[in-house]
Amino acid sequence: MEKHPKYQNVIETGKKLFWKYGIKRVSIEEICKEANVSKMTYYKFFQNKNELVKTIYKNVMEDGMNQLETIINGTMPFEEKIEQLFLLKFNSTQHISREFIMEVYNSDHAALATMTKDYSDHVIKKMHGFFVAEQKNGNIRKDIKIEFIFYLLNKLQADGIDPKLFELYDNAQALIMEMMRFFINGIIQKQSE
Repeated sequence: MEKHPKYQNVIETGKKLFWKYGIKRVSIEEICKEANVSKMTYYKFFQNKNELVKTIYKNVMEDGMNQLETIINGTMPFEEKIEQLFLLKFNSTQHISREFIMEVYNSDHAALATMTKDYSDHVIKKMHGFFVAEQKNGNIRKDIKIEFIFYLLNKLQADGIDPKLFELYDNAQALIMEMMRFFINGIIQKQSE
């Protein structure tokens, strides 16, 4: 079923519409119309809109995790890895509306909230190992606790969904890139030190 062209079309259309308008504002009827499929076909693939949202979100998270592992296990220099990690975040949010981000992070949908937490926990575990190894390699300042780096990353992420902070930037990508510059300049072990 997953390889069926109409299934893929519903996935891509749902993703495009959710990213642009958020979840609540998009109806199954709009998805079907845009994807050029009947509602009957839609319901062959998904029981409801929440099932489509979960499928899309799961696909995006799995893809993100694969890319994350490729970056942190790669051979490029540390600073380039950090830039690539922020660019991964940048690219993954490129076409996502503020509405979608706010709905996901403030979701009262139990399955979506659980998926978000599980994904976040997995990313934290991977990133913790990465930062510990890079600090041992001399790429992260020795006078910074890894736990502080995570505190800062969590704070940056929480502030990143703060509507007041969001208003200072034209889009999520500008905010992410600003956070990257701030973060890199704070943790990198400078060659002269």
